[in-house]
Amino acid sequence: MTKGLSLEDVIGQVYTLRNDLSAKIILQEEEGYDEHVPAETFWAYGNWSVSCDQTCRVVTRSEESVPDTQKRESAKNQLTEIYGSSEWYSARYAAGLALFEESQFRDNIGLWLKEIKAKLGSISESYERTIGHACGGWPGWDQPITEMVDVPDDGPRVDAVKDLARLYELSRIPALKKELKDVYSNNESWVARVEAGEQLGYSRLRIKLHEMIRPD
Repeated sequence: MTKGLSLEDVIGQVYTLRNDLSAKIILQEEEGYDEHVPAETFWAYGNWSVSCDQTCRVVTRSEESVPDTQKRESAKNQLTEIYGSSEWYSARYAAGLALFEESQFRDNIGLWLKEIKAKLGSISESYERTIGHACGGWPGWDQPITEMVDVPDDGPRVDAVKDLARLYELSRIPALKKELKDVYSNNESWVARVEAGEQLGYSRLRIKLHEMIRPD
C-alpha cells in the first residue's frame, strides 16, 4: 500500500488514518410546520397600509452522530498493514501509536534500529584495487597486493538517516540520537553525513567545517 512512497507521504497517510479511527456519520433530521401570520396595519410613505394574511413554513433541523464503523475498520486495517510492513520504520512507530499503547510495541524499536543501521551501510558496488606489489625475489615475479573497496549507495543511506531522525523525533529515545550523531561523524557516505548534520539541526557552516577537517 505504501511501497515506493516518500516518508512524508506515508506519515501523512498515518495521521489521516488516525483521525479516521474516530470517524462519525452525521445524521440530520428536519421538521417543519406551517405558521399563520395575520394581517397588520402599518404606516408607510405617508399612508396607512394593510399587509395580507400569509402562512409561513417554519423548519427546524437537528443533528446527531453515530460511529462510521466501515471507515473506522478500514483505517484500522490500513494502519495495521503500515505497522507490520512499511519500509519506513518511523511510519511503523506512528501507526503503532495510533493503534496501541507505546509499551506494547516499544521492544520492536531495537529491531527497527538494526534494520535502519543495515541501510546506513548500503553498498552500490564493490571492486578490487591494487595498493602495491610484493616482490618474489625474482625478476617479473612481483605479485600485486589488492584490497576490496565498497562504494556507498547514497540514496538508501540518506533515506535511512531521514527515517532515523523522524523515529527519534517521535520517540525521543536517546539511543536513536546517538546513532544519528555516529552517522554524522563516521558514515562512509558524505551525503549521508551531511543529511545527518542537517537532521541534528547543525548549521551549514558547521557541517562544511566538519567535512573539511574530517580525516579521509
